[in-house]
Amino acid sequence: MKRILFLILLSIFTKSTFAQDSLYYKTFNDYITFKLNHTYRGLSFLLSPRKDGLTQYSKAIWYRPNVRSIMGMEVAFKDISIGWSFRLAQNAIFNPGENESEYSDFQLHYIGKKMIYDLYYQNFQGYFIDNSEKVFISDFLKQNEVVQQQRDDIKLRNVLANVTYLFNSDEFSYNAAFTHKQKQLKSAGSFIITGSLGYVKIKGDSSHIPNYTTINFSRDAYINNIEFYLLSVVPGYAYTLLLGNKGFQVSGSVSGFTGLQINQAVNRDNLGFFIKGNARAYLGYHGQVWVCGISGLTDIQAFNTQHVQYRTNNLSATIFLVYKLKTKWMKGRNSFYSDKLIEKVNEQKEKIIPNTND
Repeated sequence: MKRILFLILLSIFTKSTFAQDSLYYKTFNDYITFKLNHTYRGLSFLLSPRKDGLTQYSKAIWYRPNVRSIMGMEVAFKDISIGWSFRLAQNAIFNPGENESEYSDFQLHYIGKKMIYDLYYQNFQGYFIDNSEKVFISDFLKQNEVVQQQRDDIKLRNVLANVTYLFNSDEFSYNAAFTHKQKQLKSAGSFIITGSLGYVKIKGDSSHIPNYTTINFSRDAYINNIEFYLLSVVPGYAYTLLLGNKGFQVSGSVSGFTGLQINQAVNRDNLGFFIKGNARAYLGYHGQVWVCGISGLTDIQAFNTQHVQYRTNNLSATIFLVYKLKTKWMKGRNSFYSDKLIEKVNEQKEKIIPNTND
């Protein structure tokens, strides 16, 4: 039994993970890629009052974390990649003097030919009100030197799984746009559908809505702990546009609609609907040796309660440079293993597991 299991596993790993190329894209099977990137990640959320079932989007409290950007390096070959990253000393985007948010941010993204998987497990603590000049009354701002109010007590947990199916994978390649293992040769697009399952919790020592605010929230909206359980299946579309014949291109995908939510607050469970949106984008140059550009990924969720709408925005933006090195020893091969080893594995499989179709 152990021998059978070993042969099955070995045969799986000796198969190519990419399908044959089409007229619309090509695969770099015999290339090693070296990638240098600078990435910003952030998980922010907004609160808007609701009245008579309508959300007042023009009035919102914007909480965002103060996080450092990440510098990373990666070496990849086929589906195997080894990377190393570190946080930069400071983030010039935000004002100096602010305390840094504490966070753990685990993300796993896998892009196949037809299926795309995005997994998140994130814990952020320590938020700032970014639009304080629109949130607080003027007398309060004059009496406080720190314009952006700090909330060290607020914690946000996001656990999310997105699974996207690509309908036209014979013409459109997600890998060409976002992993650069392939290259799009002709402009093409595809309808997509994304299923999501998630959990969000926002907790503070006091109400999420601060005092001295100019926004008129209901008194019942002043809570300090709320949880959301989420389920959605939303449609979308993806497209890559080639700009001339020099290798410049722009790619993007957008999906969104509504899904089911269960929110728990003040010992009450409520079933309702939430708004789900997911988008990817890439703009850059894809040559034979060099790839460079800007890419981004955002996942937006809007949860409706009776008196407040909570909107989370999970954002990742990257500037990158990729160098592709062709390897002679892998030319024309789709596997790390030799052809003789693959033939031997197949022979052993036939002896142990006979072909029942004959």
